[in-house]
Amino acid sequence: MANGLSLQDVLHYIQREWSFMTEDNCVPVQVALQLMDSSSLGRAHQSDQFQETHKQLQKALRGIVNEYHQGFNSSMATFHNIQSGIHNSQNRVRSLRDGLALAQSSLSSPQPELKGLAASSQEYEDMLKILNQIEQLQLIPEKLEARISEKKFLTAVDVLQEGLRIVRTSDTGAIGALTDVTAYVTNQETMVEDTTSNPEADNFQYIQLLLESLNKMGRLKMTVENIEQRMPTELFRLVERTSTDVEQRYRDVIRPRHGQNAKNELDIGDDETRQTIITDFLSTLYSKFEAIAEGHRVVHDVITGISKREHIDDTTSLAGSFGELWKLYQNEIRTILHDYLATDGHSAFRSARNQPGRGTVFGKSHRDKSKKIFKFSDIDGASSELVTAQNDLESILKLSVPGLVSESRRPVGLPGNDSNAHHDGSATGHKLLVEPSVFNMGYLLPPSLAFLQRLKDIVPDKAETDVKNLTSFLDDFLINVFHPQLDEALTELSAHIFIELDAFQQDPQSAHIAKKPIFKSTSAFVNLVMTFCRMLDTIPKDQAIIQLIITQMETYYDKCRGHYKSLVTRAQSQTEGGIGLKAASSLSEAEDLREVSTKLWQGDGEKQQQLIEKETTLLIAHTHETPLEPSSLISDQKAITSLCLLYTSMRWLVSKISRFRRVSDNPVNTSHRDEKERRNIQWILQGSTQTRMDASSVYLPLAQENITAFDTIMSSYEDLATSVLLTIHMEIRANIILNVTKSLRNNYLLEQQINEPDPDLLTLNADLVTFDEVVSTYLRPQEHKFIITGLGHLIDTLLVTQAGSIGAMNLHGCERLQLNMLVLQQNLKNIEHDVTLTRSARYFDLFNAGPDAIIAKVKEAAAGGEGRAADGGGGGGGEDEGQADLGFGYEQLKVLVELSYSANLASAKREVAVLAKRQLVDQLLALSEHTWRPDVSAE
Repeated sequence: MANGLSLQDVLHYIQREWSFMTEDNCVPVQVALQLMDSSSLGRAHQSDQFQETHKQLQKALRGIVNEYHQGFNSSMATFHNIQSGIHNSQNRVRSLRDGLALAQSSLSSPQPELKGLAASSQEYEDMLKILNQIEQLQLIPEKLEARISEKKFLTAVDVLQEGLRIVRTSDTGAIGALTDVTAYVTNQETMVEDTTSNPEADNFQYIQLLLESLNKMGRLKMTVENIEQRMPTELFRLVERTSTDVEQRYRDVIRPRHGQNAKNELDIGDDETRQTIITDFLSTLYSKFEAIAEGHRVVHDVITGISKREHIDDTTSLAGSFGELWKLYQNEIRTILHDYLATDGHSAFRSARNQPGRGTVFGKSHRDKSKKIFKFSDIDGASSELVTAQNDLESILKLSVPGLVSESRRPVGLPGNDSNAHHDGSATGHKLLVEPSVFNMGYLLPPSLAFLQRLKDIVPDKAETDVKNLTSFLDDFLINVFHPQLDEALTELSAHIFIELDAFQQDPQSAHIAKKPIFKSTSAFVNLVMTFCRMLDTIPKDQAIIQLIITQMETYYDKCRGHYKSLVTRAQSQTEGGIGLKAASSLSEAEDLREVSTKLWQGDGEKQQQLIEKETTLLIAHTHETPLEPSSLISDQKAITSLCLLYTSMRWLVSKISRFRRVSDNPVNTSHRDEKERRNIQWILQGSTQTRMDASSVYLPLAQENITAFDTIMSSYEDLATSVLLTIHMEIRANIILNVTKSLRNNYLLEQQINEPDPDLLTLNADLVTFDEVVSTYLRPQEHKFIITGLGHLIDTLLVTQAGSIGAMNLHGCERLQLNMLVLQQNLKNIEHDVTLTRSARYFDLFNAGPDAIIAKVKEAAAGGEGRAADGGGGGGGEDEGQADLGFGYEQLKVLVELSYSANLASAKREVAVLAKRQLVDQLLALSEHTWRPDVSAE
């Protein structure tokens, strides 16, 4: 082992060579004996190595001690210092504890001087309290007189009770200087006990006291006359103040109406806000009206009692104020209803003839110079600055000139005598909180009717007013005012919906209400119908009113029908009649074709293939009878999109409005009654007084005559939707027939092979893809499937039945035709899955085989058909019989044989043409011999 090893090296060596001595179970004595044992089992041969290792370990340890002894010395000194610091701290803690014990013993001993100081402090505190109470008592008379003079009796009672509490709970009674104040407060205690001195405690008792006092003074009659004279003004001011208070509460949602265009009535997104504002306004106003009516009932009863007691004969002039009040209530309610329903001057309902410059976009609108531009009545009375300034002014006037304010104060917005004053659509100048609309009736009528019902309990038994006829004026209002306004409003709103430039454009918001896009006018009209039904839920279900919305449904149907006609109408030559329909519309209206297509749309799965084949046969027959032209197609993609939107709009409209249909149990129809009958039935009481805003509760109660009209118009919408769908269905087929037939008329007598498809068919492919994209975007999957199903069968059949349109064709021409068929087939697979043109492919494969092969296959097929007939299996007919003779009829096979010789017949060499003609005659004769059966498979 080398000398001068480090401690780490020594330890590694011990761990490697002497690791057993580092374990816990090592016995040193045993190891020493082993080192002394020189036998083969001993370790005597390792004794020198062990000693050398021991020396190296000792040397390494001494090296460490020599290296770090200075640090060890410093640490020992620091330890002694810390130990000394702890000892000193212990001594200081012991001294502190002894000091605390001494302080505790000192505080526990009695101190007479401190007790004296505490008693003096308490006396000073009591003196300050008494001085404070004296100051409060001295101010009570002044405060009490001020509150009484201001007629703030409840506040005066609070001041008095405070004074009584001070007098009764303190020692102020022993103070001679407060004797007068104490006596004053005690004497005023009767104010609390006598309710006649406190009108806020019992208003009716206070009114009775005033009337009795006025009667003794001989001024009762004059007072009643003054009340009657002031009632109109006070009620008007009450309505104005209530409107201002409600406006202050909702000023964040009530938009300033001055200088702004009226809001469109179709914007019913704020129905809840509109209802909240109107309901709050009417409930607040009618509660005040009810309180006033109760007060007048007290006046009526008290005056009646005085008249009986003093035997006054003329009681009508004294006790008739309640009848006058009822007349004023009628006028105010009628005015409020009119103001919030009236559409006079409202931009959403102005007729076109009253709108300047409407006839032309360049028309100049001349201002009416007779109208003033600015008036103080236009000032916003809800402004906080104006209210604060007005209150300050009233306080000054009240203190300076008592009585002046109540007589001269004028409500903000009250119009003067200016005949041209701006009235905000109001008949009386009341500030409106929401825009006027006939649909506000749903929020106006229930609280008004509830108020009149409560008023029945307040009306005196012997009053001039007939309790049973309290609501008769509302009957008159609804019949003579509301009904005409509703008729006009619905007409104007519907016209506004129908004549908009974007009425028949896609609604940008339709994704939120319908699964597929719809017209903007459709969503707006359904919204109008729903709003009408919601309003109808709160008013009497008069069938005359319901007939109004049915009339608008009929008008909208006429507009939609007219839009459909504008899309499918085409100009014709004068010899043809000037105006006609597009081919798709004409085909959809053909009775036989419409019947088959309708059954196909209704989805009879078992007969679907038969219906497709029959539809194809009829289509080819109709287009053969009336050939198609490019102008007869609806080639505009926007027109196709509009037709799709029209279909989805009509289906969506029917699904929405049909949910509103409900048979009325007790229908009322005022249009069939005269004026006397209308007054007797009191039909307004038959209306609901609760508004249900949930869409699921919206319905249209219909009587029998209106049910018939409703069902008829819904059927008309459905028939229009069916016509539109069939038109789209026929349009794509007409396009296919026109382009396929046109491509077959091209030159197929080619000198060399052409590897490019016909341009007409490429155009048809592009049209098919575009049409499919439009239909799949704007129609549901079931309509899309109905439209594209059968396109492959139509093309497959057309290529066979219209092969006669080919003038002449050789093998190169047939190859190009088959290339066209392949291109069509590949494109169709992207539209109608798994479609193949099998029949037409077999047909033109026969052409490639040659005329001899055609006759041989016909002969073979005829022989097979005779064998089956002999076996009794030839009676199937139809498609099976067609398959027996290759699936093609005589005329189709004749065309195929003629095409086989068409190239030679068109040859410039006479001998070739003559030979081809002779061969053609022989082949046709052979064909006729083997095709004796009728052409049952020709389509």
